[in-house]
Amino acid sequence: MANPTGQEATRQTADRTLGRTLSVFFLAASAFAAIGRFSGWAGQASAEAICVALGLAVTVVWLKRNLPLQNVLLAMATMASLGGVAILAVEAGKPGSHLNLGLGSMQAPGLAKCTQAAAWMLLLLNAQGVARLLAARRESSPFYGLWILGLASGLVCGFEVGLEAAINGPSNNTWALKAAMLVGWYCFALLCLALASPALLKRKPGPRVLSIEPVWVWIGLNLVVMAAAANRGVWTVAAFQGAVTALGAWPGLRAFRRH
Repeated sequence: MANPTGQEATRQTADRTLGRTLSVFFLAASAFAAIGRFSGWAGQASAEAICVALGLAVTVVWLKRNLPLQNVLLAMATMASLGGVAILAVEAGKPGSHLNLGLGSMQAPGLAKCTQAAAWMLLLLNAQGVARLLAARRESSPFYGLWILGLASGLVCGFEVGLEAAINGPSNNTWALKAAMLVGWYCFALLCLALASPALLKRKPGPRVLSIEPVWVWIGLNLVVMAAAANRGVWTVAAFQGAVTALGAWPGLRAFRRH
């Protein structure tokens, strides 16, 4: 019978293998959903739903390295509920309007609402995972939690700004209104992350395990947005989303390798 250290090493290896395998499937699904967005394929709503489902599976795997499953589920439920309420509130306040939270093709409105709420949760959790990589050197700082919230909210804000432009096209709004929308996205992301933070505090003994999977999810989600922008011929938005992707992914990969 293997000693506890050997058992733990085996468990960690299996966990890393599962995370990598699911990440590969997620990236493949993201590429498929991106092709659907770019080509205007009629089945893109289902493709994006599958992409989000795989992304959530990846997210549960990496979150469970530091948290009990009940904490993970509580955080997910909190974020998805807030996203769902926001979607319904916008539609009720202005009939015919849609709030673009993460992915979710309006080719299938009923499926889109569920996909968007789940995608919002997926985006928040993995933006926070990327933020932890970016702030890894500040873990001993008393303001570490604020760094995480601020960086993650900024990443989400950048994603949503690009998503809105990719789906709706260039905006004719004034700069004041654009700035207000930017602040609104940042504050909403910050609120969701702050309310879910109690469940996301580290609960398992030992040092916090940094995971690379959030970077792959971040890349996959942004890939779909870039494809949506390319489909509309808004290449400046596609380039902007590429920059947002690199802003989180490249430093995150470097931080993970250093760690």
